[in-house]
Amino acid sequence: MSKIHGMSQSRIYHIWENLIRRGSGKVHRKHYFDKGIHVCERWKDFLQFYQDMGEPPSSRHTIDRIDNTKGYYLDNCRWATMKEQSNNKAAAYKSTQIITIGPRSQCIRDWAIELGIEYYNIMTRIHRDNIPPKVAILLSKTILERNKSGRFGKRFCMRPRRRAGAYR
Repeated sequence: MSKIHGMSQSRIYHIWENLIRRGSGKVHRKHYFDKGIHVCERWKDFLQFYQDMGEPPSSRHTIDRIDNTKGYYLDNCRWATMKEQSNNKAAAYKSTQIITIGPRSQCIRDWAIELGIEYYNIMTRIHRDNIPPKVAILLSKTILERNKSGRFGKRFCMRPRRRAGAYR
């Protein structure tokens, strides 16, 4: 028996429908259901979900699981922007580590934006060259500044390394 609530065309109702689909294994089964990501019994009823979560603070907010290894329930969910959600991804752990340089602390992506450094360059140094994140940020900044001033040649550009003799 369905309940009449007059919200079936609302944005929050569609958000709820999508989390029900993810938690039931109807879509993206390997990313949610097979990993044990389920919806609590209470939230299988839209009105209970709505009572717990309320309206999103803005049109930019969507539902986010605080701990991505756990399911959809009140203590593990919040309204978050896409930026907040991208910082909460399990795969993005190294990029969301908080790095302190001087008196300030922020994640790698925010340091890259603030310093005008390519995020890809920092992450390449961390993953490929196994450089600690703080050193990778400072090294990227130094190389960027020296490239702008002409103090480094082309050999410090971030391009794939080639075999000896490959350059003409």
